[in-house]
Amino acid sequence: MLSVKNCKILNNVNYIAGSITTKLSVNNSKLTLENCEFAGNLSRYGAGLSVFNESNVNNTGMVVNVTNSLFHNNKTAPLNGQVSYSGSSIYITTLSPNISKSVVFTMVNSTLVNNEESATDTSTPILAPIALREVESLHTIRARIYNSIITGNIKATDSQTKPLKTLSSLNVSNKIFDLALTYSKVDETSSSGSLSAAFAHMVEASKFQQFANLDSGTNVAFKNPANNDFSLAATDTPLIDQAFNFNIPSGVTTELAGNPRIVNSIVDMGAYEYDSTLSITEYDNSSVTIYPNPVVNILNVNSKTPISSLSVFDLNGKKVKSISKTNSLDVSDLAHGLYIFEVQDISGNKVTKKFIK
Repeated sequence: MLSVKNCKILNNVNYIAGSITTKLSVNNSKLTLENCEFAGNLSRYGAGLSVFNESNVNNTGMVVNVTNSLFHNNKTAPLNGQVSYSGSSIYITTLSPNISKSVVFTMVNSTLVNNEESATDTSTPILAPIALREVESLHTIRARIYNSIITGNIKATDSQTKPLKTLSSLNVSNKIFDLALTYSKVDETSSSGSLSAAFAHMVEASKFQQFANLDSGTNVAFKNPANNDFSLAATDTPLIDQAFNFNIPSGVTTELAGNPRIVNSIVDMGAYEYDSTLSITEYDNSSVTIYPNPVVNILNVNSKTPISSLSVFDLNGKKVKSISKTNSLDVSDLAHGLYIFEVQDISGNKVTKKFIK
C-alpha cells in the first residue's frame, strides 16, 4: 500500500509517464492520493499521475483512490521527437500479457481544470485530462467519479481536429469495464440529463451509472482562477451543498485547504468546501507569513500592512482564540492539531493560513 497525502507536485518535466508514476504487480496493491495538488507538470502522457498494472500473474487486482485533490495547468506534449497521448492529469493502464487483471479507480471531491491536452499519436482519437486504457481483452478498468469538477480543460494547437472530453480510453475499440459518474460537474453536453451518448467512447450504456450530475451549461466561476485559486466562489451555488456525503472515504474530515470537508451538513463538489463564515476579502496571500510552524507556544506574524486582529479557528469553523492589534499570539493552551489562522489588517482585508500545534 502506498499513500501520498498533503503534497504539492509542481512543475516537473517527464519524458515518459507522470510526476508520480506507480508500477504495481502484486494482488490487492493500493495507491491513495489525498489532499494533493498537481500543477504545471509536463509529459507525453499522464503528466500528473501515471499508474500501470504490469502484473504477469492471473487475477491480479489493484485499487487507485484520489480524494480532495486538484489537477491544474498540467500538459501533455510531444517531447524529444516522440508523440504524445493525452491524459495530462491522470493516466491509468493495464499492460500485457492478456490475462485476467484489473484496476478500480475512484476519484472523490477532486477538481481538474485548465489542463492542456495534446495527442500527436495518430491512433489516439480523443483528448481528455483522464486517460484509462485496457490494453488486452481480459483486462478490466472500473472507474468511479464522485463529487468532482472536471471543467475548462483545453486542447493544444496540434490537436484541434480531435474532440476534447472528460475521459479517454486511448483506444475506442477496447472500452473500460464500467463507469460511475455521480454528483459531478463535467463539460459534456446533455440536453436530457443523460450522458450515455457523451461517454459512449468509454463504456457501454448498460455499464454506465450516472446520477445527479450538473448540466454542461452550468459554469463554474471559482474564486480567483486567474491566480490559480480554484476554490468555489459564493456564486457557485449549483455546486455548494449539492454533492453526496456518503461518497467521502472514511476518515477524511478536511478538504484541500485544511478546512472542514463538510459545511452546512452537505458536502460541496470539488476539492474545496465553501464556507461563508471563513469567506475573506482576497489580497496577496504572500503579504503575510507566520512562524514557527509547527508551533509550541508563541505564533508570530509578519505582515506588510498593520494588523487589526488575529483569530484562530478549529477545523469545525469555531473561533477558539482572538486578539487585537498585535503581531503574535500565545497558542500554548491549544490542544495538538491543525488550525486555521486568520489575519485581518486595518483595512479589513483578511488572509487565512494553516498551522500545526
